[in-house]
Amino acid sequence: MGSAVIKGRFIGKLVAEGALEIHSSANIKGSLAAARLVIPSGHHFRWHEPLRVGGADIGGELVADLCATGAVRLKSTARYFGAVEAGNLVVESGAVFVGTARIGVSRGRD
Repeated sequence: MGSAVIKGRFIGKLVAEGALEIHSSANIKGSLAAARLVIPSGHHFRWHEPLRVGGADIGGELVADLCATGAVRLKSTARYFGAVEAGNLVVESGAVFVGTARIGVSRGRD
């Protein structure tokens, strides 16, 4: 699958080779993997296990642990709660980040 936008109910395994955009109205049961995770401004998402992605653009609120091989960008409207492991981390002025960060680490798949 290239890119996906989830606004409703999804049950199963989703692998997006492009962007995976998640809205507040999403109800997800299963597993997620994406080249780029997008949480748009004004939306929130909570996930119970680490999200393994290539990169992330967070404009809304995310409560989850992120393991990214590339860059994680917290936009000025972002609220992030969790642990980040990423190649790069960009936190714009105004963003809220509560958690821990390990940046620049090369991490293999578990």
